[in-house]
Amino acid sequence: MKFIFATTEIRKVPVTILSRCMRFDLRRITPEVMTAYLQSILEQEGIGFEPEALAMIVRAGEGSARDNLSLLDQAIAHGDGAVTAATVKAMLGLGDRARIIDLFEEVMAGRIGDALQTLRALYDLGADHAHQSGAGGGRGFVADPRRARAGR
Repeated sequence: MKFIFATTEIRKVPVTILSRCMRFDLRRITPEVMTAYLQSILEQEGIGFEPEALAMIVRAGEGSARDNLSLLDQAIAHGDGAVTAATVKAMLGLGDRARIIDLFEEVMAGRIGDALQTLRALYDLGADHAHQSGAGGGRGFVADPRRARAGR
């Protein structure tokens, strides 16, 4: 009998269990390999796609085949059989890059009121501030602009 034990938090597994296991550390799949894989699936299924949409899916999937396939499936469902950049942006809650640049310029110019309005508009559209800022855990942005105004 064989038992397969998989975890993403190996540090939490007791040493007594680890000593009885054969360990395989899996690495993330590179974006180039994942893009080619998803592209081949779409071509085999006869589903149209935009390269930019595929790039967004691969970036969001962070090297996980399972996550990428799940995101691709969602994108196909949301896009009525085609994978478009607009559909993927809406699905992932990604804001418009131009609005992000506007937000940055407003903050750098000290126009805090304008920046909070832009941030609120992005937030209302469902933009994920953690993805937009590129900061780990979204530390560079305030999740709820109302809290920023209140100084909390």
